[in-house]
Amino acid sequence: MYSNIVLKILDELQGDPWPVNADQRAARCTGTALSIAANLLSACVPGSGGRILAFIGGSCTNGLGVVCISSISISLERFLAECIMG
Repeated sequence: MYSNIVLKILDELQGDPWPVNADQRAARCTGTALSIAANLLSACVPGSGGRILAFIGGSCTNGLGVVCISSISISLERFLAECIMG
């Protein structure tokens, strides 16, 4: 019963509509997404604790909390060193 549902869902999966070039990282707005999730949680359930689960597939490349740029030619370590050194 459940296996049929799972198989149907898997059959309906489609490819990524926003393909990424081989020399680029995917655009990820992780910091912004976590900020929105925290604000929604505090607005929906004010004054109580909660948890936000973040299943992240890579470094944040856009928005709040950016830790690297989208070009793969610059490594994460080099980007962070340039940010720290100015």
